[in-house]
Amino acid sequence: MGRKGFTREGVLGTLEILKKYSDEDHYLSASDIVAKMEQLYGIKVERKSIMADVDTLNSMGYEVESTRGKGYRLRTRSIKSAELKLLIDAVMTAKFIDEKESRALAEKLKNMVSTYEKAELERNIRIVDNVKTGSDYALQAMDKTNSAINQDVAFTCKYMQWDRNKKLVPKYQGQIYTLSPWQLIWEGENYYVLAYHHEKEAIKTYRVDKLSDINLLSKAREGGDEYKQNYEKKFGRKSFLMFDGELKKVKIKFPKELLGVMIDRFGTEPIIFDCGEGYYFINTEVVVSNQFYAWIWSLQDVEILEPTDVREAFLERTENILKKYEK
Repeated sequence: MGRKGFTREGVLGTLEILKKYSDEDHYLSASDIVAKMEQLYGIKVERKSIMADVDTLNSMGYEVESTRGKGYRLRTRSIKSAELKLLIDAVMTAKFIDEKESRALAEKLKNMVSTYEKAELERNIRIVDNVKTGSDYALQAMDKTNSAINQDVAFTCKYMQWDRNKKLVPKYQGQIYTLSPWQLIWEGENYYVLAYHHEKEAIKTYRVDKLSDINLLSKAREGGDEYKQNYEKKFGRKSFLMFDGELKKVKIKFPKELLGVMIDRFGTEPIIFDCGEGYYFINTEVVVSNQFYAWIWSLQDVEILEPTDVREAFLERTENILKKYEK
């Protein structure tokens, strides 16, 4: 004889079956659930016990809809199919996660919906020239770095770099770094960590997917005062690909057709002025670096007006580049 009444295993089994085999367009009758319960879990139940399981699930906050002539379907989902599609795209395109790990994560995400909806999660997006340079330990490095921040402790690690054979190898012959991590930052499709380097006694920026052999220490983090005074709000829209430099207020003149480019880069907070003749100028804080100058160069009809030292430094770099192409 099949099970009657409430059991924990029966309720959990009913829930998993509804998650996997029911959705907005697919219902399961009580007989369907009875059959799958025995097929999947080896549990024999009666139709009446399925009704009791559904009542229990509804009392627990799950929204199981019952429709005469159709059966049951689970309406409550922890995440919507459209949201999962976005997450899968993000996972598959993330440079810091290697190909194997990306596919494994995508499959786990797909298992969060019904069997029928799973087919709809197959992505038909062409990813243009997506170069996966992430390491197979990137997620572990990310997790350990985050744990160190939460636990307020330093850690030791090795820092990796590419060699001519396109292999990641330890930098400086495997030198051990002691770092106190203070902030994780997502920039330019990569995760970075702002960390205090104990040996160099300075805040440095490191690619998280290049951190290897991380070992959390029992000692508390160092460099907190320097981080809060000079780095806490330094990076973000003000920086370019996480290259460090001096934070300065810069005045930039640009043609009106590049207004969208400036807002995308610096946000809506900086004030933009109309200086006539088809040009605007913007006053904004920038971490002045070679990458900032390269960005200005790429826009062509853009001019650094102030401050004078930044303008002159850009001119000097431009002249040095031009000299390389002089015959």
